[in-house]
Amino acid sequence: RKSVADPAYDAGVNVLGAINILQNCVKYKVKKFIFASTGGAIYG
Repeated sequence: RKSVADPAYDAGVNVLGAINILQNCVKYKVKKFIFASTGGAIYG
């Protein structure tokens, strides 16, 4: 798995993706944000 071989890459993708979403929320004056996650249900 790439995430095991290069965990920094996966962390970077997740962090940069979250920052991008939040910046656009500010830009477009989003008042509410719904976060939905599988909670790791895919792993295993």
